Amino acid sequence: MKALTTEEVENSVADFCQQNQIVLSDEQSKRLVRVAEDVWNNVYIQSMKQLHGYIFVDIPEAGQYRDCAIVNDSGRSRAYPRSDMVYRLMVQVFRPTYERVLAGDGKAVGDSVEEVAWRVGAILRSIHPFLEGNRVLSWVVENHLRVLNRLPIRTEQKPKPDFDHYRQNLFWPYADKMMQ
Repeated sequence: MKALTTEEVENSVADFCQQNQIVLSDEQSKRLVRVAEDVWNNVYIQSMKQLHGYIFVDIPEAGQYRDCAIVNDSGRSRAYPRSDMVYRLMVQVFRPTYERVLAGDGKAVGDSVEEVAWRVGAILRSIHPFLEGNRVLSWVVENHLRVLNRLPIRTEQKPKPDFDHYRQNLFWPYADKMMQ
């Protein structure tokens, strides 16, 4: 596997942020480049909490799973798992799925490598373990699996309706089954 250069990673991060309207501080952007370069050129991600804490070190909750409901701008709760379920979902759903895909058992969660990589990232976004930065982490995870399978880095995330459909029709039944 050919290692990605810092310039390739910088360009991917810049394209991703621009195409998905994600605003990062200069420091966060630099840290994201370093994390993505390390992750994409290695085989295994140690911890989502560590990655989150490193990229978003300037946020008070960096590296900590959320301990409250997620609310939108109008003060309504958003449809994500309760905070008391985050740890279990990360341990019982995200981690085993990610590890199965790393081991080459992609058929357990999807068809093509592209779809499998996206679904692993979508599982992370569906759990929404952190108050901020979940899309960024899911993008790093998805592209980690893409790079390992010699696919190009994807900078544009699937449209929100695709994600919402996945979350409601595929993730929740899967998560319920795994947590029993």
